[in-house]
Amino acid sequence: AEGAPEGILDTHDNKQDRSTQERESSDRTRTHTNSLERMFRYVGALPGHTGWVRALAADAGMLYSVGCNFIKVWQLNGNNQNSPTGEPPMKLLGDLEARGDILSIQAADGCLFSGSVDGTLRVWDATWSVESGKGIAS
Repeated sequence: AEGAPEGILDTHDNKQDRSTQERESSDRTRTHTNSLERMFRYVGALPGHTGWVRALAADAGMLYSVGCNFIKVWQLNGNNQNSPTGEPPMKLLGDLEARGDILSIQAADGCLFSGSVDGTLRVWDATWSVESGKGIAS
């Protein structure tokens, strides 16, 4: 095209080709999204965080969500999973507080592992209970 830098052609046909490609890509995305919507059903939001949710981890019916220097602990509420009242399928049990900002978490085999800005790795025993008094040090 006249006035275009050498090696760059922006012809009317190229614009139509891009427009057609964008439309076809959008159609593929919409079709893919529709098929995913048949597999998944949005069941609601979990209130509680007032800022960024930095990380999530799940294990054995529990969900852990990180915000700055705390970990929110959620338990799957099986009775409300398909609640007609729109109640969330998870119940907030409380917060674990840590010293310093938490950057990452991982849950496995009844333990929760957290990594903090200060370089500390912590292990939380998710099977510990006040009643039993048993658990690993955190």
